[in-house]
Amino acid sequence: MRTERFDIVVCGDGFAAAMTAMSLLRELPSNYAIHFVRSGNSTEADILYGSVTAPSAYDFLRKLGLDEPALFTRSGTSFCYGTWYQNWLGGRSWMQGYAQPFQNIAGVPLVHHLTRAELPLEPVLVSAQAALKGRFAHPPEDPNVPLSRAEYGYQFSVADWTRLLEAEIAKSSITTYGTPLARIDFDDFGHGAVRLESGEVLKTDLIVDCTGPERRALSEFGGKFVENRSVFSSSTRAAAPELGWPHRIVEADPFGWTSKTHLQQAIDTVRVQSIDAPRNMPGIEFALGSVDVAWIGNCVAIGQAACALEPLTPAPMILLQRDIERLLELIPLSDDSNAERREFNRRFKDDVDHAALFQGAFYCSEQEPRSDFWRLAATTAQSPKLKRKVAQFENRGVLVRFDLEPFNDEDWTILHFGLGRRPRHYDLQAQQLSEAQARTELARMRQAIEQMVPRMPPHHLYVANMKKYFEKRNYA
Repeated sequence: MRTERFDIVVCGDGFAAAMTAMSLLRELPSNYAIHFVRSGNSTEADILYGSVTAPSAYDFLRKLGLDEPALFTRSGTSFCYGTWYQNWLGGRSWMQGYAQPFQNIAGVPLVHHLTRAELPLEPVLVSAQAALKGRFAHPPEDPNVPLSRAEYGYQFSVADWTRLLEAEIAKSSITTYGTPLARIDFDDFGHGAVRLESGEVLKTDLIVDCTGPERRALSEFGGKFVENRSVFSSSTRAAAPELGWPHRIVEADPFGWTSKTHLQQAIDTVRVQSIDAPRNMPGIEFALGSVDVAWIGNCVAIGQAACALEPLTPAPMILLQRDIERLLELIPLSDDSNAERREFNRRFKDDVDHAALFQGAFYCSEQEPRSDFWRLAATTAQSPKLKRKVAQFENRGVLVRFDLEPFNDEDWTILHFGLGRRPRHYDLQAQQLSEAQARTELARMRQAIEQMVPRMPPHHLYVANMKKYFEKRNYA
């Protein structure tokens, strides 16, 4: 373990910078000194982090001090069972819910029994059914209760969470600089130091670029951004007297899509469309894509400084979390960081490729694209890996897996079914049960969910009562 002082400079002024600085402070030993240079203009681009998290964010947020008492009493956060996609390609609508691994029946994956019986998936997914009825409760530990198979994330406001994190930074041992980054000074070995506009030079062991699409530091190290396509995005907020659905809603239209996130006392709306589409509100253009290499020399890019994805799924938040976790795991233990840099870049590239696979699958359909937005998105999404995933599922219900994908088998299965993809053949082992026996078991699963969901509390009442409980005990 390294015992001498190690200086890390985090450059940025938005969500990723605050999250990274606090993560480093909480997870690293005290000999790692964190410096926070408020630099760049990435807060507008924070809209691309979206407004929903995957279930994997729960433990990550708790380590940052963002547990549920803090999130629900100090911000407008609400629960999220997933996203309801409306009027998608072919006019399809489905609930892209979060779920524990699907149940096997007689040792055979659920999808094969559904294929054999020609039945839909959604009625046997408890998170989907609870979400669509506007109900929520924490999953119990009892495996005999259908709700135990549900997973949940959060609907949130990036601005709210940034405010909470920056308040903690202000009270911490992090050294904050109000003067922006001016340039990087390089020594003979390509090692960079941060020069501020005031003229002060911060000699550092590691520079973390969280300046968003500007990439203020990484660009000076020669980092190159590879653009896939550009979009125009805008956001608005409307007051809501009562908390709405425990899921986000995304609706497609000819020029792009619109999401609605249900927060406490507000509904946030985000619009993503082609840059030449008609506009009725101010916004900003974004180039979507990623850098070719995220860690160069002693500079590593995090969040949108490394990869910018449209917030169609929780992918942008998942990638930010993975960037930070990967950095913590590979913090250099000596002056030679070649091994850590190579491993970081390898895993970064895999994460970007695999997140893009999942998002791209939303645009790949036999339906005729509606406009240039949809045609360009579909063209950009094409890849041998995605074609293999779709072909194998449509043939035998096989879920092709790549190394450490950010989206799991359940995510992919729900997406395939939602887009109308069905396997042409099922696993013959499903015939261990007669078709009547299999249908009886599927009906039992569906009826257990149908009986339980109406007994769950409405989302708004559950959150209100939970907040009273937190406040009574002063948990926040």
